[in-house]
Amino acid sequence: MLNLIDRLEALVAESKRIPLMSRTMVDEREFMDIIDQLRVSLPEELRQARRITQERERLLAEAQADAEKVTALAQEQASHLLQDTEVSRSAERRAEMMLNEAERQASELVEAARRESEEILAEAQQQAEAVRAGADGYAREVLTSLSQELDKHQSMVRKGLAVLERALRDVSTR
Repeated sequence: MLNLIDRLEALVAESKRIPLMSRTMVDEREFMDIIDQLRVSLPEELRQARRITQERERLLAEAQADAEKVTALAQEQASHLLQDTEVSRSAERRAEMMLNEAERQASELVEAARRESEEILAEAQQQAEAVRAGADGYAREVLTSLSQELDKHQSMVRKGLAVLERALRDVSTR
């Protein structure tokens, strides 16, 4: 997208200057093509935000799967410990502690993954918004300048037509 903005700047810089004025004639078709390309590239920023969201969901799913594995392992270990009748009470307490610890770790993993994915998404959205705002501002500046140039040219054409009409009238009255 920055490449397109650089192309717009180069287009204005390389355009023909109007003598005796601090104005430039810009190739309208090329200018509009670059503006259209800018508009097309904005959806790419949105696709990047979607990819980040999908990555966030993937991270959350992995964290959830890891949590379930840890929980299942803890339950399996607890089940094996309970089979021994002589140590069943001790095993039961230990299994409960392991299960609680596994659930706590799983919860921490899920929360950490959620926070990280939210940070990534927020940063991507800020970057996309900054790029979009910069492109919009630049396009507005260029279009405003172009509009002013066109107004001046139109005024010059009107004045030229008025001079020609007076000259024609002068010739026909002679």
